[in-house]
This record gives sequence, C-alpha cells and structure tokens, in this order.
Amino acid sequence: NNSANANNYSPGRVNGTRIYTVSAYNQSGVFCTFSNYGTSVDIAAPGQTIFSTYKNGIYANMTGTSMACPHVSGVLLVTGGILNSSGNVINDLDRTAGDPKVHI
Repeated sequence: NNSANANNYSPGRVNGTRIYTVSAYNQSGVFCTFSNYGTSVDIAAPGQTIFSTYKNGIYANMTGTSMACPHVSGVLLVTGGILNSSGNVINDLDRTAGDPKVHI
C-alpha cells in the first residue's frame, strides 16, 4: 500500500509455487493508486471501499490490499487452488508490455 514497485519489498517480491502477490483495483476495474505494482504482482482483486467486518462487532468500508487478498484466498479455496482470471486492470502503474495484470 505504498504505490511502489513490489519487486523492491518483501514479501511482495517473493515468487514460488502457491505464493501470490496481490494488488488492488476499484469497482470500475481501475488500479488503486495506493497499491504496489510490478512484475512480481500475480493478480489484482477488488480492494477499494470493501464492506468488511471491523473491530467491536461492527462493519465498515475498508480499502487496501488487505481487502484484495481475501478475495484471492476465497477463489483459491473454492477452486481447489486454481486461479482463473481474465482481463487487464485499467491504469496499472508499471505499464509493462506483456505483463498480464489480470483480475478475478
């Protein structure tokens, strides 16, 4: 969540089997400017204004990759560990040709 290249941060730069680095996009499919980017990012998921549980038994709208990661975890759970994704996130900050920033 610091608008930087994830390749320069741990654990974001870690790659391996069943390890996923997640960035976030908003309800319009636009890359969230707070989210990290780079070739180590495997997938993007909804991460802005997500209605979620909050402390003291209430619910709140929250934003961050901490909101995007549970989406990916849920998909991995219900698909037996297979991420089926398509498309591109709009305005991905790294704009690397051939770098698929697909979303779930």
